[in-house]
Amino acid sequence: MEVRGCMRYLINNPQPSYLRLGKAGEKCIHASVPVVSPGKWLTVRQGKNQYGTYLSTGATLELIDQIRIDGSNQANLSHYSMPLWSMKSKQLQPAQIEMFEEIFTVEDHLIDGGFGSWLLEASSQRPDLLLKIKINALGEQVCGLVGTQATLNKVGGLSPDALSSPK
Repeated sequence: MEVRGCMRYLINNPQPSYLRLGKAGEKCIHASVPVVSPGKWLTVRQGKNQYGTYLSTGATLELIDQIRIDGSNQANLSHYSMPLWSMKSKQLQPAQIEMFEEIFTVEDHLIDGGFGSWLLEASSQRPDLLLKIKINALGEQVCGLVGTQATLNKVGGLSPDALSSPK
């Protein structure tokens, strides 16, 4: 559903764009096509604990869904997704980050040049926000490997039990 939302946005806002798609038959998380715009967080699940939230992009939606089912502390966190992000939308991030004490980003990408580092850049003018962001990304050991997304996640340290969790 997020891919459909992204495609609708891109069609209605023609400009140079980059669309990264998963190819692993990702599970449908949203019940309907969400309205997306760059930098705006989409609510995936509201948690009981407003202390922190997961913030993901792309194919990691299902990974976080697995954590939420297990009944642990992490299951009580909210979950937001940001399928579209851009240089111009960095200015929207501080107000959204301020809503939580901790933001746990999750991405099936290396830290370098990825979603979590983009969020840190977006917060760089506000040092008080930088400490709130905890990045969960693939480790460099996946470089040069070929495998399923599940295999790369496991080798790269991106599994439900390996993700950062609240205090």
